Order: sequence, then structure tokens, then C-alpha cells
Amino acid sequence: MKKTHIATKCNLGYDKCRLYLDWMEMMELIKRETDDNRYEVIILTDKGKALHNNKFNDEAKLKWNHPR
Repeated sequence: MKKTHIATKCNLGYDKCRLYLDWMEMMELIKRETDDNRYEVIILTDKGKALHNNKFNDEAKLKWNHPR
């Protein structure tokens, strides 16, 4: 995804989104590449994918195990 698209989807200002993406890159959750049109794109790393999957698996377990 392009950074502008990510910022819009996250309801973040572009500058705040860039800071967050810098932090995610430092934590090796994302990597930046340049596409054929010379746009910088953000790609989730294997570490980022694992964190995402663990987060959503944990949330799903909590929803199913939570008494109503």
C-alpha cells in the first residue's frame, strides 16, 4: 500500500502515519520498497504478519470464550 492510502484508512494525519510507519520499520514489522511507478510501498514482513495473525487469533478466542 502507499503511505497516503494507509494514513487515510487509519484515520491518521500523514505526518503521524509516517512516524508510526518509521517505528514499525524499526521494529521490523514492515519494509519499504519502490514499485514500478517509483512510488514507495509498505509491505508487511513475516514478523509483522505473525504479530497480526496472533493479535486477531487472540481477539477471536476472547470473543468466543467471553460469557454473555
